[in-house]
Amino acid sequence: MKNLYLSILMLAAGLSVNGQTLNQANHAPANGDTYSTWQCDSLNVSPGGTGAGMLWNFSAIVIHTTAVTNFSTVASTTSGYPAGCQATGSSTNDLVYTASTAADLKYYGGNFKVQSYSGNLVYSSPGIYGVYPMSLNTTSNNTIAGSISVVNPPVSGTFSGNSMVIADGTGTLQLPGGSAGTFTNVIRVVTTQTLNYNATVTGDIILKS
Repeated sequence: MKNLYLSILMLAAGLSVNGQTLNQANHAPANGDTYSTWQCDSLNVSPGGTGAGMLWNFSAIVIHTTAVTNFSTVASTTSGYPAGCQATGSSTNDLVYTASTAADLKYYGGNFKVQSYSGNLVYSSPGIYGVYPMSLNTTSNNTIAGSISVVNPPVSGTFSGNSMVIADGTGTLQLPGGSAGTFTNVIRVVTTQTLNYNATVTGDIILKS
């Protein structure tokens, strides 16, 4: 028995500044979208509180402006994922696959890397990353399932589990940059997945953003 844990914290993905009611147009990835992330020192940084009227103050966080990663969203042409998916990532080995409707945003998997392990997840029953319209305390839970493959060492298997998304806070986000780094009317969205996998080794993967 071996436990494999994957924790993802992406501020850009977890906090939407598109208003306190989310829908497909202002929340879901769309072909042609681009954005960048910078590495920052997260030591002693708290994610902040939940509820209405929050102030998430990260204005003093140290950002490494030379450690930047650029992302883009394009129509997916990768076999194994449903037609109509979008692929979002920084390279061909760093992609996530999603598809949206007016009702929800579905997550179909993609590449992962944990310590020395790298591989791919393909969801036959997708996770839910958003339900529309989505406002404070909107929550969705669903079961997930699919296949997992690891490149090195080469192993494959299946997984099942649970996916949860919740809009757990609204308020103001402060980033470095003074007034230019202050965003009002923000809604925070948290996604959590627990995957129970069966391959050469068995255990749990926990995804949280």
